[in-house]
Amino acid sequence: MKLLLPTTVLSLFLGGARAQASFFDGWAISVDTPFSTVVLSADFVHQTWLPTSAGSLLAARRGVLFYVSPSGVIGSQALTPTGAFGPSTPIWLPFPMTQAQPMAVTRDTVWQDWGNIRAVPNTWSTGPAVEYAVVRPPYLGRWPVETDGRYLLMSTFRQDLTTDISVWDTARKPPSAAVLATLPPSFGAPLVAKGPACGFLALDAVGRCLWYVDRWTGAASLASPPAPFSRYPWTSEFDEWSGTFVCVEQETVPLAFRVWSYTFSEGVWRVRYQLGNERHRSLTTLAPQPFERFGYGCNNARGVEPHMAWAGLPSQGTTFSLETRQAEPGALAMIWLGLSDQTWGMLSLPFDAAALGAPDCKLWTAADVPYPAWTDATGKAQVSIVVPVNPALTGLEVFAQSASSSAVNALGFVTSDALVFLLR
Repeated sequence: MKLLLPTTVLSLFLGGARAQASFFDGWAISVDTPFSTVVLSADFVHQTWLPTSAGSLLAARRGVLFYVSPSGVIGSQALTPTGAFGPSTPIWLPFPMTQAQPMAVTRDTVWQDWGNIRAVPNTWSTGPAVEYAVVRPPYLGRWPVETDGRYLLMSTFRQDLTTDISVWDTARKPPSAAVLATLPPSFGAPLVAKGPACGFLALDAVGRCLWYVDRWTGAASLASPPAPFSRYPWTSEFDEWSGTFVCVEQETVPLAFRVWSYTFSEGVWRVRYQLGNERHRSLTTLAPQPFERFGYGCNNARGVEPHMAWAGLPSQGTTFSLETRQAEPGALAMIWLGLSDQTWGMLSLPFDAAALGAPDCKLWTAADVPYPAWTDATGKAQVSIVVPVNPALTGLEVFAQSASSSAVNALGFVTSDALVFLLR
């Protein structure tokens, strides 16, 4: 059943909620020169040099570029829809970096892999930073950290030449880790990136093909033909809005790098940009994530936590789906939309439902518009939402969460984690 994005949400928005500004859907690549970051448009046209700090690590979220310089300064710069940057703002001054380390940004934290996992508040403050110990098998290398907002994704290249694709749950402290998939032996750990429909992408170091890793089963399936690289790329990113996977191939003799793209709708690898006499360090998409996960759910009678999921994109004039996954089969589910994660009526959010007989269950978002649904034999419930065409909606953030029936507690329901999605 397809449902029009409800007039209740539209009325709430038009009555006071305000959409964010539009965003610059480009790419940023840090290099070793004093003018440290190359900014490209969405179609890979050179826009500008951004003077942050040479060799910086990069990550972006919602129109803000975050960087970590080799001296250890974590900072940020706001990005306008035209691709211009505001002044650099230091966030935190840790000890100097000894080598490039992966980083990712969630709603309130900059995450870094320094052997342990370091969490730094991404507000304009001086910390404090928190480090969480990472227990790893014997490994030969680690590759970039990615995030869907709640889970950190990383690949660990083991001594037996297999690669573990692991997810780290940052919603609970300390973060807990689980291996999602183990890829066959190769000559190097795959590059990992966020992928479409809650999944992840891994660029194989042997066949030089993209693999899609299903978030729920860990199953890997071939997603691209072999890429004609002359050398294996160092970094990768995925823009979900355009369905474009991008990686950077570094040459050492002569010194140069090439930016490759693979767009799923085209099915072709292409060189989109190249720069001579430069060594690149980091790559990030400047486009905002369509969906971000946050919060956590509570276990049902199956002993698992229901999760929110999605399929498609919340673009005006199109249809996308919101889902509850890992609920109990044949359960009554309620998927709702809201315009706030701070308050709902008189309630302050998040609201702890322990007093109602549902320990560890939380209401993370306003439940302004509920959609009832029944879960199938796998514990999945889904609603399809048609997004109307209205330019005033561009940039509006909408929140979503779900609850599903269960006999595990006195309330008779358990909650999922939550999503925030961006209308474009």
